[in-house]
Amino acid sequence: MFATPISPADRTPDHVEDVVSSLRQSICATPDRSLAIAQALRAADALTAAAIHLLQQGNLEPMTGLPTEMTLSLTGRRTGTEARMLMNTATTLLAMPLTKAAFDRGDLSWGQVRAIVCTMRPVDVPKRAAMDELIGRQADESRDADPEELIGRVDDEVASIRSDLALAREDRLFERRSWRCRGS
Repeated sequence: MFATPISPADRTPDHVEDVVSSLRQSICATPDRSLAIAQALRAADALTAAAIHLLQQGNLEPMTGLPTEMTLSLTGRRTGTEARMLMNTATTLLAMPLTKAAFDRGDLSWGQVRAIVCTMRPVDVPKRAAMDELIGRQADESRDADPEELIGRVDDEVASIRSDLALAREDRLFERRSWRCRGS
């Protein structure tokens, strides 16, 4: 789907913009609109995985004079929320190499990775290894399945690790239902 590899000497901003423009034109010219949309979303996932990989290489502040989050906002045109999500993802995936590899291969979408990272927030870093193994085993199989299935399995596993979270989730669900009944 992607163009030929770019050598380091060819990596100029204009060249990258040309490659992206060419990719966009190629995808938009695909006669099957459903396939074209899927290709565009997968290309966006691949480029997001590349950005996260680059974020994992280290702080940008020495190069730009600005904190990494601000650099993402200003030069990458990301909102503050999105910049924080990218940085949190880069940090979280450092402790989850199988999940990162699945994202890099295209087995996980950016939406799935965001959901996984948000789910991992309350999980202690040492316990993330077991979650990473679960995701690593199931990511390949879930590539063509409903993306919510894997996220549901991850949620269930986190609930078993952190029973306090499962209880809090049940309490919130009960409260929502009971407010609906009162409001009717």
